[in-house]
Amino acid sequence: MANLNNSALKKAWILVSLALTVAILKPVESTPLACTNRHAKNQSSRSGVIAPELRWPNATMPYKFTATFPASYRTLFENAIRHITGRTCFRFKPYTFEGSYVVIDQELGCSAEVGRIGGMQTLSLATGCNTLGIFIHEVVHTIGFTHEHERTDRDDYVNIHWENVMPENEENFIKHGSSDIANFGVGYDYTSVMHYHSKTFSKNGLDTVSPKKAGATIGEQGKLSELDIWKINNMYCPGTMGVRIVSRFDGGCIDVKDNNPIQGQIVTVWQNDASVEQQKWTLDWNLFLDEKIGSLLWTWGQNGGELKVMDQNFVNWDVSTWGHNPNAPIIPNQKWTGVRITGNTFAIKNVMTSRCLVHMGTSIRLKTVPCDINDVKQQWEIQNAPA
Repeated sequence: MANLNNSALKKAWILVSLALTVAILKPVESTPLACTNRHAKNQSSRSGVIAPELRWPNATMPYKFTATFPASYRTLFENAIRHITGRTCFRFKPYTFEGSYVVIDQELGCSAEVGRIGGMQTLSLATGCNTLGIFIHEVVHTIGFTHEHERTDRDDYVNIHWENVMPENEENFIKHGSSDIANFGVGYDYTSVMHYHSKTFSKNGLDTVSPKKAGATIGEQGKLSELDIWKINNMYCPGTMGVRIVSRFDGGCIDVKDNNPIQGQIVTVWQNDASVEQQKWTLDWNLFLDEKIGSLLWTWGQNGGELKVMDQNFVNWDVSTWGHNPNAPIIPNQKWTGVRITGNTFAIKNVMTSRCLVHMGTSIRLKTVPCDINDVKQQWEIQNAPA
């Protein structure tokens, strides 16, 4: 762990960040993602931090904005953390005098500490950082991950072209050891949100990093990759995973009505399409199998949201999504448990009502009914779940 009181080290970080800011203020087409992790050159690195003290307690990061942080950037930051919470167990909450927290400012280009350093730390999102992919990238640094192309095994997957790298940014391409950082059981990911594009920090317009796999797409795609999601969940909540929930009645998937799920959004069954984000859900597998506790089921759709029985409408037992509130208690109508029928086929029971999800017909709102595991409309295959 770097010593934050080391003035020479601080100066080095500032120089890297200032160089980055210049690159951002004078962007070139070849550098779609230009950002730094301020601790990378001082840590061994495969992907994410091992030491528990570098992780955020309860998988939750308190944050606050400086008074001058622009409103439009605040909105983009909220979109970035909503994207993350919709796919992982990691959560964010406004600062309420916690001992460790993040101040979001515009002082050091696009840059962040890696993991929780203790006390106040900063996450800088300056002018020119204003894309969802960059915001997500910097937040994932703060969660505890360094660059993908700095992994211990990176030489098996990419070439680093040092002759093309801006000298002041060489620190962002250094391969590190494995004593402090783990890959959390996830293979190398060319499209990780933590991976640079081929010409990032190029001094001459030529590649700085290139894939060894022929035809591979390289660099972040403006969102968490599926392997990014696995890594974050494996670090903070092993057993939490993304799944698709497929009806045994007609093969359709549980789907949010549109890709902007907010409070009260309709949940239905729609034609199976693996490319559709709102047909993907995250759950804690261990809690899902515990009939007394149950797991939240939250959508990967654009604005997130947790599956719940509409507690104000028990006459119809309708099911909806409800936006996550980190300061509100989780109530039992938001928790679901799996009643295994066979293999990965389950009835999905609400913890509060003890009623099960039922397929009402394509595009018709899901409801809950008294559980009957022999009713094929109550049978759901959980795809991607462990055996």
